[in-house]
Parts: sequence; structure tokens; C-alpha cells
Amino acid sequence: MPRLGNKLGSKLGRRAGPLGTAVTVWKLWKRIPPKHRKRLLAQVRKHGPRLVKQAYAARTKSKRV
Repeated sequence: MPRLGNKLGSKLGRRAGPLGTAVTVWKLWKRIPPKHRKRLLAQVRKHGPRLVKQAYAARTKSKRV
């Protein structure tokens, strides 16, 4: 099963480690206008917990099989 970090690294043209991924995400975040950042944070607060529950359930389900 491929690691998630490798997907981002392959799109950047090289293998990105955790620090490189964090720096890239931070740079992208800073380019988003402040109003849009607030809107994104509001959506994360609203939908984040539900998505985490779904991901956790899918992970535990796949481990059992």
C-alpha cells in the first residue's frame, strides 16, 4: 500500500519527506486569501469530526479483513 506522503512527493517531482510536505502545505496556505482561509477553517470545524470518524471506521474495518 503506497504512503500518502509519496503521492505529494511524486507531484512535486521528487520524494518529499514530512518536513518538505509541511513546508509546501504552509506555503500554499499562506497564498490563500484570508477570507477564504476563514471559510476553509469553518468548513473543517463543521465537517472534520464526521470525516475523522469515517476514516477511523474504514481503517478499523480494513484491518479486520
